Amino acid sequence: MWKRSGTGDKRKILDEVFDERTLKALHKLMNAGILQTLDFPVATGKEATVFVGLTKKADEVAVKVYRVGNATFNSIRRYIQDDPRFKAVGRDRRSVIFAWAVKEYKNLLRMHEAGVTVPSPVAHLENVLVMEYLFVGDGHEPAPSLKGARGFDAPAVYEALRKDVRRMVAKARLVHGDLSEYNVLLAEGRPHIIDVGQAVVLDHPRAKEFLRRDAENVARFFGRLKVGEGAADLYEFWSHGVSFERRRGRGRAGGEEE
Repeated sequence: MWKRSGTGDKRKILDEVFDERTLKALHKLMNAGILQTLDFPVATGKEATVFVGLTKKADEVAVKVYRVGNATFNSIRRYIQDDPRFKAVGRDRRSVIFAWAVKEYKNLLRMHEAGVTVPSPVAHLENVLVMEYLFVGDGHEPAPSLKGARGFDAPAVYEALRKDVRRMVAKARLVHGDLSEYNVLLAEGRPHIIDVGQAVVLDHPRAKEFLRRDAENVARFFGRLKVGEGAADLYEFWSHGVSFERRRGRGRAGGEEE
């Protein structure tokens, strides 16, 4: 199951990230043929650790494991409780974290179907999410964030990201809510939006506020590169003609009401 880690590293990862139920979920994904092996970690954040995994066809995937003992549990719970798709979620820690994994999977699927450049979702089970692994070079190093990338075509990347967020809002009817240079990866010269677990539907009470904040973050970063427009104009482009009112019907990502 494990490769490329020394015994001490394995023990530390197991202690910090995995509990018995998480390990059982991973084994279920392996028994289902979705995973063959779980490889080395490539990213660690407050909410989760991301590993590289291999499918039975030897394709690389990113395996995101959300920590049940999460330091940001209270903020996660607020995002879940305010999302009309997850009103029935329990208040206990495990239920909320499991719902967060489902939420990120559904948001990825919804964005992917709308043509937004995001990692393709593969599967989810409890607190484990499997998705496309974004890498660069022959060594398959993890793709850098915009914050850490160097020498890229800033005008082209800005325009691609600008259009992707418009698709996210107008077609997927979602607002990322935490968009910045830290959660956009650059792979093959194209920006890929990641960390979409907190993304909210348009009728969320703070959707407009979150979209304005996203516009401010993007405009600030690219402004330092002398590219793009101001935050107000960017917000107007993303939101023009879009209704933030509740729409009933089958959603794009699993039949839930928007």
